[in-house]
Amino acid sequence: MSYNIYFTRSDEYFDDSSPITLKEVEELQEKLPRNFYFDYSGIVTTTTPDGKTISAEVGPYLYYLNENDLNSKICIYFYSGCPFFSVRDEKKMLPLLELADLLQAKLQGEELEVYTEDSILNINDNFESNDTTTSNNNQNDKKGFFKKLFKK
Repeated sequence: MSYNIYFTRSDEYFDDSSPITLKEVEELQEKLPRNFYFDYSGIVTTTTPDGKTISAEVGPYLYYLNENDLNSKICIYFYSGCPFFSVRDEKKMLPLLELADLLQAKLQGEELEVYTEDSILNINDNFESNDTTTSNNNQNDKKGFFKKLFKK
């Protein structure tokens, strides 16, 4: 399961009065970390697990593509408030953290957790050592765990 991660300079991504814009990122084009590209077609295409191809028009976006893993494309969308992306594997967010630093922003999840290099690199260790995530599927326990894990 994946969820949205936001680029923000605000304390809370949903209350960002001056969100980062695509134009702002374009102005930094020469300084962008390696493997970031703009797509001005505005169309994202993906293949579902059952082999169907789905396309959606999302407006111009930025994406990251690891040249050693062509299935690693992460699209950053700018069409609604703060720019955001979705990931299934948090460790793939490291290059996006580099972009956030360039933008003087942070990566913040839906539960307001802030991702740092340490939290990303140690995420699996923290999941395995926490009893509430392995022994109890209670949603409240998970929320408390995430808040502890990604201290603001």
